[in-house]
Amino acid sequence: MQKQVNRVAHTIGTLSIVSLVILKPREIMNIEYNDDNELGNYICRHYWELLTESEKATYKASHARQKMDNCDSPNSALRAKIGERWAHLDDPLINNALRDGHAAFRNNVAKRVLAEQGSRVFINRCPECNRIVRTPKAKQCFWCGFDWH
Repeated sequence: MQKQVNRVAHTIGTLSIVSLVILKPREIMNIEYNDDNELGNYICRHYWELLTESEKATYKASHARQKMDNCDSPNSALRAKIGERWAHLDDPLINNALRDGHAAFRNNVAKRVLAEQGSRVFINRCPECNRIVRTPKAKQCFWCGFDWH
């Protein structure tokens, strides 16, 4: 993720100085950290090959349902198309897997993957704050901004 930069203009007489203030992403977005949720997201995103076919289908449907929920209008054509094509609203297996919510589903997938194939998973954590970073190869923490390049 790119660093967010705020430009602050200062005027001293006729001289204008632009200061660059580097902001950490979490300061801009005000996101709270939850290790279980981050682990679920991390494993589903970066270890897709370790998910079962039904978990993959449920994950895709979960994303489609979240997109539907975030559509501007509940009656929009886009919302209807997403629901028709990807959300699998009438699939009882997917509905059952998502009954406790999207985050709970991803957390359950992560627990299963770690229990069955944990040796194939590398959880990249920040050496400064010990939180899960965005990717297995990341060298900068989204949460505290620490950089270990």
